[in-house]
Amino acid sequence: MVAKFEACGTGLNLPDAKCVIMNSHFAASTVADISAGQTTRVRHCTSEGSFMFFQTGSTGAAIQFVLQDCLIDSWLNPGGAITVGDTGPDNIFDCTFTNPRNGTPPIYTVAGSTVETDLLLSQNYVSSGAALVGALSTNTVNQVTVPDGEQVSPLTSANQTFLQSTWPADGPIIDVVTSYGANPNYGTTDNTAAITNAIAAAKAANNGSIVYLPSGGYKISSTLALTGSNYSLQGSGVQTQLLWYGATNGTLISVSTPQNLAVKQMNLKVQNTATTTISETSTRASSMTYDGIYQYLFTTSNPGASTYNQSGPASRFPSFPPVPRFTFPISPPGR
Repeated sequence: MVAKFEACGTGLNLPDAKCVIMNSHFAASTVADISAGQTTRVRHCTSEGSFMFFQTGSTGAAIQFVLQDCLIDSWLNPGGAITVGDTGPDNIFDCTFTNPRNGTPPIYTVAGSTVETDLLLSQNYVSSGAALVGALSTNTVNQVTVPDGEQVSPLTSANQTFLQSTWPADGPIIDVVTSYGANPNYGTTDNTAAITNAIAAAKAANNGSIVYLPSGGYKISSTLALTGSNYSLQGSGVQTQLLWYGATNGTLISVSTPQNLAVKQMNLKVQNTATTTISETSTRASSMTYDGIYQYLFTTSNPGASTYNQSGPASRFPSFPPVPRFTFPISPPGR
């Protein structure tokens, strides 16, 4: 998510939700920027002048959280910018805390005396030389500090926001349903040819075209091959489902030496863990983006449903030039 929360009571109140919060700015929350009751991951966020940034309560719950690459400034709570009331293990790394209230630590443990809290810390900075962790209870805190890495945060100010005032224009949209006759009816119609023809058109155009798959279940019986440059294959989220009906040891999507290609926002579903969802190979420097990809098993009796909590399918990257380099850029800090 990319969001901005200003002058709220609690910016995000998540007592029962497991979620990931990224690229969000908080300011002047009177209770907390984020209140979490379940496993939560917070990455690349900023906070300025709120009462506190993050709290888990004091229930001693067996949950975990991750705070990574956040910049928190001028919080008002004398008990810290972050209060930890769960058992963990909790991970806080690459975070910066500036202008601590009265020089007090930014992180406090608040669990009851019978609770052990596990904290894993790395490369956190507190201005004014204040300590990083304090305690408001008598519980046992098992604190492990990992040596600093080489990561340099792109965040430079607590008032940085992430919502953009402009956005690059999308390329031409090729709708596989309206332009190529695909029928996402969850396993009745074979849509392999329709989607393959749409991909071929986007490849030939070489102009940033989007091969768009509306929501629904698309039966696929042979591999969808992505080669060439400057186009993307995009769905509308988890309800755009590619359903593999091909060979058990087959591959749903193959990518070969991509040049500015992308696969985004879709659910790749197979019937057997021996099937590969995405296989990418390259013979030279390449550029490929994967964003919002889900992978599940399904059964032909109910192809729209997904099988959870099992060993699932895999993406594979079997062949690259000698000494390959993979780059995972940090999201830009916005304006």
